[in-house]
Amino acid sequence: IAEEGGFAVKKLPTRYGTLDFRIRADARGRIRVRVGSFQLPPGGVTLTPPLPEGKRIATVRCRRGTHGQIDPSGQCFTITAFPFTAEIILTDQAQSA
Repeated sequence: IAEEGGFAVKKLPTRYGTLDFRIRADARGRIRVRVGSFQLPPGGVTLTPPLPEGKRIATVRCRRGTHGQIDPSGQCFTITAFPFTAEIILTDQAQSA
């Protein structure tokens, strides 16, 4: 996801409709994610982004949509409303969120 443009899929068929998804790392080491309008599956969608070694999710700054708490491991969180746009802030694994 650190390469220019990151990773994206468009119109990926799922049992809950078609999925548009983009994830990329920016120059500051933050992760930006965007998920288009999509029927919310029961329990939401768990996002487990690829994290650099020794890093964990500290904060999710939501610009659109909503999410649940960050998992205690700091490796994932659940998206609870679409469309979803957020910036994921990372911290060192040894630090608490």
